[in-house]
Amino acid sequence: MHMTHKAIICLVSLMLSACNFNATRPDLATDKSQPSTLKESSATAAPVARSSAFAPETKRPHLPPPEDNTNLWSVIADELQFDRHIDQQSVKSKIAWFARHQDYLDRVSDRARPYLFHIVSELQARNMPLDLALLPIVESAYHPFAYSPSHAAGIWQFIPATGRRYGMKQNWWYDGRRDIIAATVGALDYLQALHKRFNGNWLHAIAAYNAGEGNVEKAIRRNQKVGKKTDF
Repeated sequence: MHMTHKAIICLVSLMLSACNFNATRPDLATDKSQPSTLKESSATAAPVARSSAFAPETKRPHLPPPEDNTNLWSVIADELQFDRHIDQQSVKSKIAWFARHQDYLDRVSDRARPYLFHIVSELQARNMPLDLALLPIVESAYHPFAYSPSHAAGIWQFIPATGRRYGMKQNWWYDGRRDIIAATVGALDYLQALHKRFNGNWLHAIAAYNAGEGNVEKAIRRNQKVGKKTDF
């Protein structure tokens, strides 16, 4: 299964650009061919319940879960919701990077194969944008044993404190951050909480997931203070 759809490349590029506030994440030791992203959040926000409700302003029709992984990239591509901002230079540069590294996209696609159906199904069940299924590409390249210098682990790259806050047990033999089911529940709960905190702005929520709520809020306040825009 190869991920070649241009729309998906654009969206991943936007996510990389949207998260570009002040920090630069060190390359993951597990895949140094990945483009640079940001440090994982050490957020202090209280967790939401694992069964927390999510009510977007516009409820799209619920899709039946895809039958197998062979068509999941097409399902995601058809359901992308975010503005891709493909005329922005920062996004163009990321698109160009992905266009030069098809082998990287192939590796990511192969790694995602065991997990993508579950993640897409969970997003559909919560009526969340399927664009978010691409977030682990930015975070970990879908590598289940990804581990960063800031001690973030798993495909969703939770640091220990945030992982525990969102229900991921960690002890000498089990790390819930590497448990695809537990980590996906935690990641989607966290993203829903951030979406609410940033007044329904998914790009701010994604940036906060990666850089921390406080960093994003400070950046917004700085721009507001000098009369600059606060969107991406």
